[in-house]
Amino acid sequence: MRILRIVGFVAAVLLLPILGLIAYAGWESAHMVYPSLENESTFLRAYDPKVALMPFIYEMQGYSEPGGIGGGAGTKFVTHFAHFGEYFTIRADRKDALMAAVNDNITERLRTSGARILNQSGTSSSGFHIDYESGKTIGSVAIQPLSPGSVHRNLPLPSGLEDVSLNLSVSEQWYPGGIPTGVHGFLPESDR
Repeated sequence: MRILRIVGFVAAVLLLPILGLIAYAGWESAHMVYPSLENESTFLRAYDPKVALMPFIYEMQGYSEPGGIGGGAGTKFVTHFAHFGEYFTIRADRKDALMAAVNDNITERLRTSGARILNQSGTSSSGFHIDYESGKTIGSVAIQPLSPGSVHRNLPLPSGLEDVSLNLSVSEQWYPGGIPTGVHGFLPESDR
């Protein structure tokens, strides 16, 4: 009889953590929020850097736009991110104007989409960084400084032209219950 009590006690001790894990997995599954168009900001959903780039791209030369978008599920917030990598040829004397135009375009698109800019910094040579909030979303945009493009050419470019690469990242966090107080100090990183 005593052995049955000991076996029952040991079984209960071993079974209790397993039941706790099952209960937690059920709770987490029921409260998990997944990335979707409904929790992606209007800015990120509609943003396309080509609008700002096209006036600067030298005609009759190549242009490519590798990049990617994605997101992550969570119980406290959902993440959305996008990377835009643009490779093109530009007149060397227009590089600073291009960087300013991209920064101005993003600022304008954030404002017209209803976002509030929290912080904005940078220069054409160091790149730009913008933090924003929009509804239940906080986000961050990082515009890296122009870098030499990795184009392999049979013939050199005419004098005054350069192949360049522009890399831009957007990262957002959407909170189902609204942005918690104090979370602005922990804005999502966008290749800072």
